[in-house]
Amino acid sequence: MQAKHLTAAWLVMLPLALAPSAWAGMYKWVDEKGITHYGDAIPPQYKDAGRQALNNKGVILRTTPPAVTAEQRADAEREREARKVEEQRAQEQKRRDEALLLTYTSVEEIDRKRDRDLQYIELAISNAQATIRTLEQQLKEEQGRAEQLAKAKRPIPERLQQDIAETEADKKAQETFIVNKREEVTAVRAKYDTYRSRFAELKGGKP
Repeated sequence: MQAKHLTAAWLVMLPLALAPSAWAGMYKWVDEKGITHYGDAIPPQYKDAGRQALNNKGVILRTTPPAVTAEQRADAEREREARKVEEQRAQEQKRRDEALLLTYTSVEEIDRKRDRDLQYIELAISNAQATIRTLEQQLKEEQGRAEQLAKAKRPIPERLQQDIAETEADKKAQETFIVNKREEVTAVRAKYDTYRSRFAELKGGKP
């Protein structure tokens, strides 16, 4: 019976006997001035700072990194977004490269395609210029009739006035069309120059 009492007492005291080895030790942290501190508890102002838990022999048991600040989270988010954009750009470039290599077999083929595209544009410009010449002749005739009526002090019919306005508008539209086509010529040349350079680079030649 006495042995049973001793065993029960030992079981009650066992956690207390083991407790010092379980928690005895200290923490190590660095303050804002870079000074290292040791203690059995972390001061409240350093609860978010990085720290290390040491046992009573000074061996590191675990390391807790500093808490991430709002600024650090924002920086990390910006970095993730930048990586995402760069990855998307790389994927798009890869897709374009594959399409370029599938579409053309040589730099000369790229040049021929460029020349055909430019010919189509120049043909459109020539047609617009011919249309302008026709409109100018038509406008000259319409304005001539209006001038004759004005000299004769006769009213200019509303239909003739509308015809003059419409012819002037059509001429202006054709002139704008030519300006846009001239800009397209520059864009097409630049596009195919890029194609040529990239194709040569992908084929191992000089860009």
